[in-house]
Amino acid sequence: MAKGVTENDVHAAADAILAGGNRPTVERIRAHLGTGTPNTVTRWLETCWSTVGTRLAAQQTRLT
Repeated sequence: MAKGVTENDVHAAADAILAGGNRPTVERIRAHLGTGTPNTVTRWLETCWSTVGTRLAAQQTRLT
């Protein structure tokens, strides 16, 4: 059975796209993952944006 795109998949793809110097969009995330419906990616991208500050702070803490 096929596995759907998860929240973590979208967050990791968005972070990779950001690291490459581009803004993560639904289209870019779908291209990066090679799968995912626009509705699903949109939903998880919204949670990504709402948690980006927390994730960046956690990353900074790990680096220091």
